[in-house]
Amino acid sequence: MLMILVLPKFKIVQNLIDKLNGVARENLTGIRIIRAFNGEKYQEDKFEEKIKEYRPKYEYHEYLLFMGEYYLKYPKN
Repeated sequence: MLMILVLPKFKIVQNLIDKLNGVARENLTGIRIIRAFNGEKYQEDKFEEKIKEYRPKYEYHEYLLFMGEYYLKYPKN
């Protein structure tokens, strides 16, 4: 039952992490260009936008895993 709830959410979270890592990688590879054209604020805003998209889904995913572990660890009679 828990896997039915968590697995689709986990795939969504993994895709969001991939997008977040892509933005970070883009920033690291183009750091000289960003500095040369004074685009630091734009890149920071872009990264913050991805984090705001990622965080609520991650927190919900972690909550489901925590509750699942709790119910598996302490079974009710």
